[in-house]
Amino acid sequence: MHVATDVGGTFTDFVTLDGGVMRTFKVPSTTQSPDQAVADGLRTLGEARIETFAHGTTVATNTVLQRSGARVAFVTTAGFEDLLEIGRQTRPSVYDLRTARVPPLSPRELRFGVRERVLHDGTVEEPLTRDEVMRVADLVSASDAEAAAVCLLYSYLRPDHETMVGEALEARGIDASLSSRIRPVFREVERGSTTSLDAHVRPVVRKYLERLGGTLRSRGLDGYMVMGSHGGVLPAGVAASQPARLLLSGPAGGVMAAAALGGTVGISDLFTFDMGGTSTDVGAVVDGQPLRRSSFEVAGLTVGLPTIDVVTVGAGGGSHVWVDPGGALRVGPRSSAADPGPAFYGRGGDVATVTDVHVVSGTLPPDFLQRYGITGDIDAARAACEAVADQAGTDLDGFCVGARRVADATMARAFRVLLAGRGFDPGTFTLVAFGGAGPLHGTSLARDLGFARVVVPSAAGAFSAMGIATSDILVERDRTLMLPVEEARGRLGRVLSDLTGESMDELASAGVDPMSAMPEWEVDMRYRGQGHELTVPFHVCSGPTEENLHRAHEMAYGHAMKGETVEVVNVRLKLRVAGPAIELRSRERAEAGYRCSKRRVLFEEGWLEAETIPMDGLSADHNGTGPAIIEGEGETVIVPPGTRWRVDGPGNVWLEVA
Repeated sequence: MHVATDVGGTFTDFVTLDGGVMRTFKVPSTTQSPDQAVADGLRTLGEARIETFAHGTTVATNTVLQRSGARVAFVTTAGFEDLLEIGRQTRPSVYDLRTARVPPLSPRELRFGVRERVLHDGTVEEPLTRDEVMRVADLVSASDAEAAAVCLLYSYLRPDHETMVGEALEARGIDASLSSRIRPVFREVERGSTTSLDAHVRPVVRKYLERLGGTLRSRGLDGYMVMGSHGGVLPAGVAASQPARLLLSGPAGGVMAAAALGGTVGISDLFTFDMGGTSTDVGAVVDGQPLRRSSFEVAGLTVGLPTIDVVTVGAGGGSHVWVDPGGALRVGPRSSAADPGPAFYGRGGDVATVTDVHVVSGTLPPDFLQRYGITGDIDAARAACEAVADQAGTDLDGFCVGARRVADATMARAFRVLLAGRGFDPGTFTLVAFGGAGPLHGTSLARDLGFARVVVPSAAGAFSAMGIATSDILVERDRTLMLPVEEARGRLGRVLSDLTGESMDELASAGVDPMSAMPEWEVDMRYRGQGHELTVPFHVCSGPTEENLHRAHEMAYGHAMKGETVEVVNVRLKLRVAGPAIELRSRERAEAGYRCSKRRVLFEEGWLEAETIPMDGLSADHNGTGPAIIEGEGETVIVPPGTRWRVDGPGNVWLEVA
């Protein structure tokens, strides 16, 4: 049996694959100790033998958001101690004179300069002496730092200086992250910030993964995989040693699942809408491939690592609905999460949340939590909503409709970052709505943003976990060359050999046969004088050419500069081992119609009698027109009045947005 989990703010989702057949279920998350929810879920599997285990976690992300990780010393070349504070000199809000930039993880007293200097071509201008290494190591040891981030200038060309500093720090009991291992490419600000984040979260992530590993060993499983931000799973040992690669762990799984879904149903352009208990994650699949980026931000701090392009906003089922000082309704970013949870959970929460609004509106049935052993308290949900409605000066119905609209508007901001920033037309994309709460808001969001079609995938409530379960094992390595293309081609053989050896060793150390991996090669190229580069694939036999950049530049910007010198900035290897396959059994067309009941539901048009249809009672080609509520095991689909819906063979629900 293959097992995958995705830890969310309210529930921890499980997917099991046994003989290619998929099963999903949820258990309540345990906020203080997320691995406990994983142990709870594994117990429900009884004595079933687990062959592989893959895990998506928010531990690294939450540690950064709360700044609850290690106190980090930043060690860099002397004279550059303020590198991260100066950054790129960009302002978070250009026209706000009172704006404050996010402070770096290392305060001024924890920044240390090392007297050494490597030049841009790898020449050592000032050697690093042993006495200097000992001096700096003593200073760091005497501080109250719990970990260290070492980022020396041009260390990707001469990593030996960082290695000397790191060994001296480790000898003094200080956990050291080295930029030459975490991100051995140029751009010292991004490299330094990523290394600092890695040092900050490493002790927390390491302890968490060790506890999880102990739980799995008790089930007879020695090794396991962890979902990385880059869209593949990593061996747990790699994840523990480079936890910065986990900062978008869970959301990446949902985008990968959507890409697989698109291939199954024959749609290549998708937007993903993953609404969970505490946040909403938005991504895109273009021409069948997940949209990626070379860096991203977490809590205002730059992570210079390749990642699936995901935009996150603090709006989910557990997000608070509140009134601001101006009397306007707001949703999030504060959340009741799993503990105490929404007021409806009856665990002491008394703040109105999006979930409470849906229960009071009738869009969620009062018994929807019974399968998780939770008896809902609708009176508590109504009381919490009435309290906020009174503050807003409206009646309960107006409050519920307004709160849902505000939640939609809050989440729409995340979509517009990708839509406007990338120049996409929503009318040419299909919206994939998943997560526990995504199908509740899919059609209303699609209507507001201009999507004409929504698909709610089968097992939408655990869709990200499904993506984690089927993701490939993916190891990435890259190096900076910064050479004209012809000169780079001359050095390519040595670089490719080094990257291949490192990547295969990493797979072998995790018990994965490196000979089963398929290589993919990419280069980051630019015209000389440009500040940024474009990523293009190349064939290892022919190597990168000027024409590779000309085509990519013309596709991205509408023109190519064929007379300019072309530079190869970075070369990258991806080793990919295919993940397990899922057998999605087609739902046979039923001669008899589906069974349904009716209940009163508050839509924007008012209270209406809506069909309530059990998802497991639907067969291929069943269809209808709203108002309706389609209820699955882990998700509920709202079908507004006039919206047509149908079910396809694998059980996906399609909605045509009026």
